[in-house]
Amino acid sequence: MKRVLGVLAASLLGLAACNTYQVEGKTSNQTQKPQPQKPETTASAFSLEYEKFTLDNGLDVVLQVDRSDPIVAFTTVIHAGSNREKPGRTGFAHFFEHMAFNDSENVPRGWNRKAIPDWGGQRNGGTWSDGTIYYEVVPKDAFDKIL
Repeated sequence: MKRVLGVLAASLLGLAACNTYQVEGKTSNQTQKPQPQKPETTASAFSLEYEKFTLDNGLDVVLQVDRSDPIVAFTTVIHAGSNREKPGRTGFAHFFEHMAFNDSENVPRGWNRKAIPDWGGQRNGGTWSDGTIYYEVVPKDAFDKIL
């Protein structure tokens, strides 16, 4: 997540540095300050196709396929955020986040910490007021393994 945020921040700084100014003609007795160009406005043509469905066990799934990218991201959001906690009983969302990374009867000891980096991927999680999120980003050939 830190790497993704770092790349995003660097991209935004790079775009800000590309701002151009146009200076019109200048005479010997006239000093003119650079005037920013007015941006052209166009309607956004951004569209993201996705499928949304609910599994028999009640799990909501949102699936967006982009076969042009060499990586896949698998994100799980659990509606267990801090805004659902009661005064005097706080910290459950953060505790739950850490517990889900632990081993279980279906996940061998140490697998969570070793397998994804071994495949060339990364994983992380976090909490906020509305939920707890987990994500894994792996090369596309590891997609079946991550499921």
